[in-house]
Amino acid sequence: MNRATVRPLLSIYPERQVSEDSVVKPTHTILVVDDHPGIRQALKIYLERIDVLQVVGDIGRGADLAWALRTYHPELVVLDLELERGYAPADAVAQIRE
Repeated sequence: MNRATVRPLLSIYPERQVSEDSVVKPTHTILVVDDHPGIRQALKIYLERIDVLQVVGDIGRGADLAWALRTYHPELVVLDLELERGYAPADAVAQIRE
C-alpha cells in the first residue's frame, strides 16, 4: 500500500495534523458490556485494532453498568441487548444517559 492510499484514511480527522512519522493516538474510549466472556474478549480485540479507539473497560453484568460508567467515563458503550435475565435494555440506556 503506498502513502497516497493511506493519507485519505487518516484525513477523516482534519483538525488533527498527521505527519508521516506520527502515530495516531486513541481518541474515543469504549466500554464493552456483554455477559459472554468470549464475545467480550473478541469485541475488545477487534475494537482495539482500530487506531482511534481504546477499550477502557468491560463488564459482564448489567448490574455493574452504573459503576463502570462512573469509573471509566467511556464516550461509547457497546452493549449486548440480551444481558442476564431480569435486566432490561431500557434500564441500561437510562443509566448511560445519566
